[in-house]
Amino acid sequence: MIIITGASRGIGKYLYETYKKEGLDVIGTYHSSKIDGLYKLDVSNNSEVEQFIESIKHQLSNVVLISCSGTSYSSFAHKSNIDLWDSVVDVNLKGTFNMIRSLLPYMREDKFGRIINFSSVVAQMGVHGTSAYAASKSALWGMTKAIAVENATKNVT
Repeated sequence: MIIITGASRGIGKYLYETYKKEGLDVIGTYHSSKIDGLYKLDVSNNSEVEQFIESIKHQLSNVVLISCSGTSYSSFAHKSNIDLWDSVVDVNLKGTFNMIRSLLPYMREDKFGRIINFSSVVAQMGVHGTSAYAASKSALWGMTKAIAVENATKNVT
């Protein structure tokens, strides 16, 4: 089972459509750009994520999670709106963690799981006005490495 968050646009949409055409078992989510066949999900809301996973748990076998959900907010740090800044971290980092955390028990029980998180070169470059986006994408690297080490013995990579 392939689960793709952010499957309504960009890379997530491309992957979802490609895997569907190949006949693979894939579930996609969207937050604001509705596409028929996708599940509406706010990944930053842990309760919503847990309810979503509960609703599809009977399908969860050989799970591959591809986290494409993302948002951005551009502002110089000294002029930034803290609520908008927080929302970027909530979706890009916390939302990714919410999905992983909810799926890990199924992956560990199956002794199989793949987690693919998309970061960005912005996390390494230092681009004007992208402190929230860069912080969230940089944090994905460390989180992904730590979770990989914690779960490698269960064949979750």
